[in-house]
Amino acid sequence: MEYLIKDLSGQRQYLIDIALTVCLSDSLPCEIRNNILQNYLVTKPVCAWYTGFSIPDFSYTLWLKSNNLSTSSSLNRNELSFLIKALGISKYLKTPECDKEKGVYRNAFNGWNSDCHHHEDFIKRPPIDKSLATCLLSKTCSGVQCCLSVPNIGLSIESFVEISACDHHLSVGIENLQFNRSLHNYSYGQLEKFDLFGFIQIDFIITDLKYNGDGGDYILNLNMSVCMESKHACDPVIPVFVNTLLPKGLCNRNQDFKDKAFSLKTWKTEHGLSIGTPMDIYFVKQLFQDLGVGPYLLDPSEKCDWSVFPFREANTTGWIDGT
Repeated sequence: MEYLIKDLSGQRQYLIDIALTVCLSDSLPCEIRNNILQNYLVTKPVCAWYTGFSIPDFSYTLWLKSNNLSTSSSLNRNELSFLIKALGISKYLKTPECDKEKGVYRNAFNGWNSDCHHHEDFIKRPPIDKSLATCLLSKTCSGVQCCLSVPNIGLSIESFVEISACDHHLSVGIENLQFNRSLHNYSYGQLEKFDLFGFIQIDFIITDLKYNGDGGDYILNLNMSVCMESKHACDPVIPVFVNTLLPKGLCNRNQDFKDKAFSLKTWKTEHGLSIGTPMDIYFVKQLFQDLGVGPYLLDPSEKCDWSVFPFREANTTGWIDGT
């Protein structure tokens, strides 16, 4: 079986080709080829940002007792492996795990390092206990990533939140579990929760100050937490940002094509399309993806239509007199 999956990011769709082949020799073309799907559009499901524990009533204390382990000592590697499996997070963990004393986290002051060089003094960051975590203020000055040490079990977890005003999207991740969300029609000022199956949780509120400063600012309140008991509060809870102003930065609105040499004629030729003929929807979607405009286009149900009111009332010069 052969398959090709293209991610139409921003359009919440995949473009899929699947073919079933029968081959009798490594050196010769396959004798039989049956195209099962070709240029098939699949809409991505809306994923839950907060799921809770995979075992609804999970308790670390009861898990230790059921495995005859002491509640006062750290886990060894084998015991940690069993815990990770029980939590259902194995496939999401990075290898190697982050180290809050090395790499981008090295030589932190008050639990912080920074790649932000233009607004660093302006951005207030609460001190973080270095025994728990070290955080890095991103180069954009509107995001953060942290390496969090989970007490008593010998595991480090990396998580991040990045707000991109110019690209109009919000990125959130814990280890390899990562999601993007469009900021178009985003509900600012509401509590958001994101978790790694209940075990690590991020909760945050983004407030949009559209007219503050040159490009506007965000106020971000952000906590990162370790949760070991489904029926008890998380502990520790690390306040990463508390009413912290983050600058949006000035966006370049006079942008050219992503590909400076883009040509629709060349693009059509590369995709086997004839010049001057209509394109099927899957090619239109691929074109939007390559141009980078997909995330900014309205859904079909919201698009304007010049055959309906009010646009159908236009005069011969294309204008409607609103008086």
